[in-house]
Amino acid sequence: MRREVLGFDVGDSETEAFWTSFLRSLKTSGLDGVKLVISDAHTGLKKAIGTVFQGASWQRCRVHQMRNILSIVPRASQEMVASVIRTIFAQPDAKHVQAQFDEVTRMLEHSHPQGRPDAPRRPRNRRRQHPHRGIPVPELTAA
Repeated sequence: MRREVLGFDVGDSETEAFWTSFLRSLKTSGLDGVKLVISDAHTGLKKAIGTVFQGASWQRCRVHQMRNILSIVPRASQEMVASVIRTIFAQPDAKHVQAQFDEVTRMLEHSHPQGRPDAPRRPRNRRRQHPHRGIPVPELTAA
């Protein structure tokens, strides 16, 4: 898989208007046939992707997802939690991904509930709060 920079722009904020304008500029430059966009979960960006690249799928960036999870796990446990979560992505197909996701979720439920892949995330710059159980983060579920 080859990666390359398709465009660059600077904006005051990551609003839907900014991202829509940027993505449209990429389209005007000849980008077409977009089937999948992988990015962080900025609301404005996700909305712009849906507007500009209708029919394209969106997937949460694994790096950003892992950073968010580990930001609420005690530092001493971060390496272990990260290793366990990475096993989800090492599976050969969607069926095994879902099975491993369920297993990792069950395993972390008891030892590190805040590190479960489906645990809700606390907003940045707020004090830590005990996560509410049972709220899924759909970006990590197998499709």
